[in-house]
Amino acid sequence: MSLADLIIAHHLLARLQPDELDELEDLLERAPLPAPRDCRVPLRELHREVAAHYGEKCRAAQELEALIP
Repeated sequence: MSLADLIIAHHLLARLQPDELDELEDLLERAPLPAPRDCRVPLRELHREVAAHYGEKCRAAQELEALIP
């Protein structure tokens, strides 16, 4: 997040009412967190499992294959 993004986010949050902040907190607790930069997803293994279950021609298998270096 850039400094400009952080300032905008702070400005927006400062204008929210307490009940709106509670709703935002609930939403953020349910939102998936981004993976850390050093996180490695075993793409080859995931691709093999998807392809074995759904076939090599399925869209998910093809997209996973495209991500594998």
